[in-house]
Amino acid sequence: MLRLAFAFVFVLLALFHLPAPASAFGWFATSPSRVSASTRGGVLWLVAAILLHVAAGAVVFGAPWWWWPAIPAVAFSQLLIAGAWHDARIGTLATVVIAVPLPLAVIDASPSSFRSSFARDRAVLLTRPAPTVPAVSEVDTASQPPLYQTYLRRVGAAGRAHVRTMRVHRDVRMRASATAALRPLTNEIVVLAPAAVLDLPFTWSTTGARPVHAAFTNAGHTVAARPTFDTAGEPVGVLSIDRTQQDATGSRQVPSSSPIAAYREIDGVRVGSCGDAEWVESSGAWTSGEFTIRALACNVSQ
Repeated sequence: MLRLAFAFVFVLLALFHLPAPASAFGWFATSPSRVSASTRGGVLWLVAAILLHVAAGAVVFGAPWWWWPAIPAVAFSQLLIAGAWHDARIGTLATVVIAVPLPLAVIDASPSSFRSSFARDRAVLLTRPAPTVPAVSEVDTASQPPLYQTYLRRVGAAGRAHVRTMRVHRDVRMRASATAALRPLTNEIVVLAPAAVLDLPFTWSTTGARPVHAAFTNAGHTVAARPTFDTAGEPVGVLSIDRTQQDATGSRQVPSSSPIAAYREIDGVRVGSCGDAEWVESSGAWTSGEFTIRALACNVSQ
């Protein structure tokens, strides 16, 4: 919705430019513009309007390059407005609204930004020659708790290749508080790629045959969770006790629960395709996010 509103500002400013070329080229019997423009001036106003429409389309479709036409469009537009300031100064309000996020977009697209660094690292990893990935065997799963071994067999991990890379397409809706509405945005590795646990630094604390605590350590940091399995051996929830909740009042550690449901086969592996993210506060639990997996692929090469 915010993206469409931003695109609307571009369109509004572009429409604001059209009366000048309409007057210059005689598109209407009666001139709709208070801005007098020669044929050359009409061309300039029309070019600015076209650039603004191109930028608006890029914003609507989420193109990361939207700022390329936006920068010359805004600069060109404001120069024309300044030249006809008495009649066109109101257009400055729209150019200011558009200009505010432009520096952030340029910074985000710079080679040193997080987005650019991630894109480079991803490209490097995906262009490396794919190594031969061995299949998951009973020997590989023997070190896992018995209930997790059952889960691996149930999802069809046995006999399939170890997971090295993964691509997930999913729908997400999030909210910041218990009273806010869930909003769309266009659970974890145990659920999405169960066999990946075999090659990662996971440790389990068990009571009998049932795992009660799982911990993952990387780069000196450890996160832990308590998975819950149903009688069929599939995870139906994960409780994390080391998550940080942040809001306007500060940050605090609050237990986070992730119920999992709707198990189905995706890319030959049975996974829970729907899940929630819940904050378990002293006043009660509330859902902060909803997730639905649309597609999943393991060991992708591009």
